[in-house]
Amino acid sequence: MARKISVFLGVLLFCMGALGYVNNPLVGDEALIQTNAFNDFFHIFFGIVLVLFSKHPKIYFTMRILSVVFLVLSLLGFLFGEGRLFSLFYMNLINSWIYFAVSAILFAGSVVQNSSLQNENGLVK
Repeated sequence: MARKISVFLGVLLFCMGALGYVNNPLVGDEALIQTNAFNDFFHIFFGIVLVLFSKHPKIYFTMRILSVVFLVLSLLGFLFGEGRLFSLFYMNLINSWIYFAVSAILFAGSVVQNSSLQNENGLVK
């Protein structure tokens, strides 16, 4: 289950990053989901990481780390509102909600994967 979630979110993030480099009304500088080149690179990079690590036996650990990264970004976006974050990242409310959803899905997927690997004593197989 975690592998499927990892691949799905990885492809989704990769496509979101790639769309940022093409003029369209969904993702970009003046689109619904406002991004800049750094955001687009971030999405592509973590999309590739999720797809590549989906085959790793400890994918749940990678998913938990990335869920924390996306949660921190979403909370910073909610706190500071629209504009540049750390002079690199462009954040708006939609970005913050997307990062929050990605964080929640990654964490849920990592918990499901981790619990399915435990035996009846609670030890990881």
